[in-house]
Amino acid sequence: MTEIQRRCKYPERTVVAHPVNPPYLIPLIEIVGGEKTDPAVLDWAVSFYEAVGKRVLRMEKEIYGFMINRLQIA
Repeated sequence: MTEIQRRCKYPERTVVAHPVNPPYLIPLIEIVGGEKTDPAVLDWAVSFYEAVGKRVLRMEKEIYGFMINRLQIA
């Protein structure tokens, strides 16, 4: 996310939301912000996905790839 933010006009508004596949069967979504993401935007994203019935895994820091993919492979 931080790499993407370098090219964004409003980097504080950016988040990555990564659903588990298939999303219609597994209601889990991973959310992570970048270095410039406003925490209020992350809070809003979590609230939005919870309102539509998703369980949210909010990451505290960025990692290469997605945590959910690592869990699915295991």
